[in-house]
Amino acid sequence: MIRGVLTILLIVLIIPAWCSCDNKNYKEYESWDEDGDFVIDDKEFSSTYPESGLLNAWDHDADGRINRNEFSASSYDIWDADNDGVLEVNEWAAATNFYLNEKEYRKRGKFPYWDKDHDSIMQKSEFVAFYDSLQYFEEWDTDGDGELDMSELSSLLFKIYDIDEDGALQENEFSALNQGDEEKQRN
Repeated sequence: MIRGVLTILLIVLIIPAWCSCDNKNYKEYESWDEDGDFVIDDKEFSSTYPESGLLNAWDHDADGRINRNEFSASSYDIWDADNDGVLEVNEWAAATNFYLNEKEYRKRGKFPYWDKDHDSIMQKSEFVAFYDSLQYFEEWDTDGDGELDMSELSSLLFKIYDIDEDGALQENEFSALNQGDEEKQRN
């Protein structure tokens, strides 16, 4: 009897508290995990991302492809975490820490180098000019056609969000994707 009560308490109280995600995020994670193995692999990500509606943050003209202008402007919008229209040093630091590895950060330059007028905020025009010069778009455009198709975008986003580079998105990695893109969807 006591063992049954303890088991019920474990199931009702402890297991939900132990789960690191909120219910909405877990349900969404579960829907992306097509084979139910508790991780999202690149195949599942590539098949689910286009249907998620998250592409809208990148594809401004809704043609299913991302051109250079959309790519640069969307990158800026994603890095602008508080959606105030400017990148501040703290947003820059958080974004470069998440999106760039240490070697790439040293190679690509620090905030003052990008902030051409040295006012400690980065306008979209400053960001786009420097971002374009780094040729990220060309790196992502693997077939060289001048646009990113859904396959190119989802493949590369998967690599970015796969923080531990194990070939699968765990729940915490999915949460980072979901929180960043959902925030941009709301605005």
